[in-house]
Amino acid sequence: MCGITFEIYHELCGEGKHREETCTNLRSNSMVVKQLTVIARMGDSYELHLLRHAIALMMHHDAITGTSQQHVANDFVRIVSEAVDACSKKVSNLLSYLTPTWGGSRRSKNNQQFNPCHHLNLSQCRFAETQDSALLIVYNPLSVKTYFFVKLPAIALHYTVRDPNDEEVEYQLIPLPTAVINLPGRTSNAIQELVFEAENIPPLGYTAFYIAPVRDQMEENEYVKKQKSSPELEIIPQISNEYLKITVNKETGLLDSVQHIDGMKIMVSQNFHFYGQGRRTLQSGAYSFRPDKERPTPVVTKVSYNCIRGALVKEIRQRFNDWLHQTLRLYRGEEFLELEWVVGPVPIGYNDQGKEIVSIFSTNITNRGEFYTDSNMRQMIKRSCWNETASEYGLEYITFVVTWCE
Repeated sequence: MCGITFEIYHELCGEGKHREETCTNLRSNSMVVKQLTVIARMGDSYELHLLRHAIALMMHHDAITGTSQQHVANDFVRIVSEAVDACSKKVSNLLSYLTPTWGGSRRSKNNQQFNPCHHLNLSQCRFAETQDSALLIVYNPLSVKTYFFVKLPAIALHYTVRDPNDEEVEYQLIPLPTAVINLPGRTSNAIQELVFEAENIPPLGYTAFYIAPVRDQMEENEYVKKQKSSPELEIIPQISNEYLKITVNKETGLLDSVQHIDGMKIMVSQNFHFYGQGRRTLQSGAYSFRPDKERPTPVVTKVSYNCIRGALVKEIRQRFNDWLHQTLRLYRGEEFLELEWVVGPVPIGYNDQGKEIVSIFSTNITNRGEFYTDSNMRQMIKRSCWNETASEYGLEYITFVVTWCE
């Protein structure tokens, strides 16, 4: 290949978005609990033991890549959930000990509780959605100062967001995609997302934000009714920020190009494909990939799309079909494009055989068949494309496992 063409392959369950976040969040939770324990000068605990045990299991390649059978995957989820729930209570106690008493003398430290939002990948947080006001703690486990775009499910059309200096923080309300609102297991009534930037979060420290919805029931009811009946959709084939310009093809709605402010433009096409399963003795399974043919089939060749533009976030939302949606997202001041997809439940074919979904990117980059992947804390590894040895054995021998467990 003269240009780059590569596939992102996932085991997809269709039960929610961002399944790959499980491992990353587990490691993050472990880091936070251990750091807060040391900072608070507390000793080892049963909760930490549970978390270490869960992490040890999740480091198994079946847990990381999703190649285990379903009952094994269910057991992984059970063990992780028990550890995270136990450590959430531990984190609440540690934060209560380390932080000031919010609200002056009206509340004792013993009654000061911190509630985690574990379902933000579903745009759901029961605590944030049921409070008249909330104090959000954003913790930084890194050794350097950082910033972070906070996203919370929004129940109101107006908000007050204040930083530690009691200054107003700029925010943006973004309508949630229908695919997210209808996710199986999601119970939230929120149809919007509150986005703001948490700046200057100190190393091994936190910053706090006061968040309060400004309610107007009549206005909110009208908004919900309008969104359900005939939402206003902006059909524009491009979005841009200070550094990047992202363009989709006007006719197909698929990603077309990425252009940097310095003038460099790369033609990038992206689409979802699937490998079918043929009727054969050996089927694809936990340790094998045996599609019915060498090249995958495009899910669709044309998608519908609309644009969301705001001061902080700009998005192009693509609808491939009833079970596949994708968002192309740019943040203010960032030099990267974020792709977020919701896939599933994947329909079974006419022959009762499943589909294995891949995302394929093609560019005009001349790379001499070489590229790099960042896999499992092994940092950037140089890879080469199809060669004569691999061609003797089949497609599965040129698959590079890339995970996000870092």
